[in-house]
Amino acid sequence: MEAGEAFRSLAGAIATVASPADGVRIMRSMTELVGAEQYLLLDLPPEHATENTRILMSNWPHDTLDVIGLETISLLADPAGVANLGASPSQFTRLDEAALSIMLDPRQALLLAEFGHHELVAARIHAGRSRGLAVFSASTLQAIDLELLPQVQLLCCHVWSKLNAGMQRGLAEDPLSDRERECLRWVSEGKTTDDVALILDVSANTVNRYILHATQKLSAANRTMAIAVAIRSGII
Repeated sequence: MEAGEAFRSLAGAIATVASPADGVRIMRSMTELVGAEQYLLLDLPPEHATENTRILMSNWPHDTLDVIGLETISLLADPAGVANLGASPSQFTRLDEAALSIMLDPRQALLLAEFGHHELVAARIHAGRSRGLAVFSASTLQAIDLELLPQVQLLCCHVWSKLNAGMQRGLAEDPLSDRERECLRWVSEGKTTDDVALILDVSANTVNRYILHATQKLSAANRTMAIAVAIRSGII
């Protein structure tokens, strides 16, 4: 099956996700598709700090997680090695032992390598108010296909949204609906109205309406100001 067909099949499968077990099967398929062997989904606090990070879904062996420890794993959320939404393949960073030795420390990097994580790639994911990190790893260098990662990153967001996996850590005074927040976030990532419409499978007029409502609720003069207000308030 060629990559385009595989992504279409995965997108169809995500639409029917009804349980964590469904999400696990899809994550395994995506992991195999990009040439990786193991995956890890982390739930992050709004400020992307390492504190209070949780592992939500993973096929890492339990003994690996126990030995390496959540404190070390949470450091993979360091922005220096993470691709944001909308990134091109060239903006994804291969984290090998040398790169991890800088991000973590040499002992932690060596420990990851001992457990078969010789190459890792990390990407931001989000849905609604929740933010996460997807990490794919392989036991050999140059195994992960960076060209496929932007599509996989988007599909991870859809899985995340479907399962409502992330903790709702948004502010109590957040006035936006999930759709309004999602549209603002995509626009803040540089997406056009037409791009957002395609991503969310709605019309451009619907996207504009969501953004207009969000702008009004945030008492902003335009969408640019609305994005600034939402970011300052921790809404997106």
